[in-house]
Amino acid sequence: QTFHLFGTPEVSDTPGVGSQSVLMNIDSGNAAYFTPEHPYGARLGVYDSRTGLYHDNVRVDRRGNTSGAFRKLSHGLRFNKAQPLVLSNEFTEAEIECRKSSFVSEYQDPSLVRQSLSFKVFRDMGLKTPFHYPVRVNLNGAFYQLAFHSERFTDELIEDHYELDPLGYSYKNVGYMEYLNTHAGEIEKKTPDDGNEKDLSVLAAFFQTIRGADGVTSAYTGDGMDSEIPSLTKTVVQTFDLPAWINYLAAARITQETDDYKANVSLYYDANGTGTWMPLCYDLQLSWGQYWDDSLKVDGKKIGTVADRDGWRSHPFFDGGNHAFKAVWGCEKFRRLYLRRLRTLMDRILKEPGTAKEDTPFWDYVVAVTNRAAAEIKLDRGKWRGPGGV
Repeated sequence: QTFHLFGTPEVSDTPGVGSQSVLMNIDSGNAAYFTPEHPYGARLGVYDSRTGLYHDNVRVDRRGNTSGAFRKLSHGLRFNKAQPLVLSNEFTEAEIECRKSSFVSEYQDPSLVRQSLSFKVFRDMGLKTPFHYPVRVNLNGAFYQLAFHSERFTDELIEDHYELDPLGYSYKNVGYMEYLNTHAGEIEKKTPDDGNEKDLSVLAAFFQTIRGADGVTSAYTGDGMDSEIPSLTKTVVQTFDLPAWINYLAAARITQETDDYKANVSLYYDANGTGTWMPLCYDLQLSWGQYWDDSLKVDGKKIGTVADRDGWRSHPFFDGGNHAFKAVWGCEKFRRLYLRRLRTLMDRILKEPGTAKEDTPFWDYVVAVTNRAAAEIKLDRGKWRGPGGV
């Protein structure tokens, strides 16, 4: 192939007849960069068929704490400052720039669409979500994988995509909201850009308001759903964006989100506006009955996921010990608001028991996504297979 830097490339390998997928080609002189044994990444070229542009000097590396040893890998992309990726804000349709994104392999998910479907549910409920769409990834002009191109949790996501005040405080992966590290590793501060990414004092102060004086035990004792601590209810009223929390909790239970309570739930504090905290969703792969099991292996390699437990984490009040979740549900009035919202979503999304799958919005969305990427799904399954050979 011949590429004209910062211009239109001549691409010999197109997605193929019948494919509607976005094509992103990685131009690399060394295919070893795309193996589990080479986690450090390299500066490469990436072509985007949406815009017809070739992006030079893009940092491409391996992504995933637990998925880094999968046969099919996920990759992080960091675009050059001089030529960021340009997209349309799906909330406002304004043009936005993105420098950090990922090719998410979804290898552990036999359906490939769990996370995409979860983001749709959260987004349709009015919650903020990153872009996440299927792409055909070529390596040096030949098919490499079907991936979902997904936005990473960065200051750009907060300010440009979500249009939140960049002087507010945003934190990635806060987990139980008890300690300053989680099952996903260290908590990451993304905004404000004050030159001190390690300063978690504002977050630590919030944690202290929703847990016991000993710093370990939750302020809500969990002695029963009728138990209420007036001081904690007052804290929720004063410091929580309650509609956002109720919406988030309802969406998390509808989608059976499994990893947020201890790892992936993220937070934003509107320090200069409402003075309240709101949850932000991120990394929704473990959902819809899929969860992690360290004991599972295929071909001697850990795969870690079970994807067929339909009732997993589906109780409407599952909190997993998360202090913020318990704080909201510790008040009877808040529980009633939550249950009303949950019921509305069940009627709108899940429909009545016995409803044909073809008559649900889930089915329409899944069919649309899989039809769009049908050619790539066939190639991907033929090349990588899935956990257990699926």
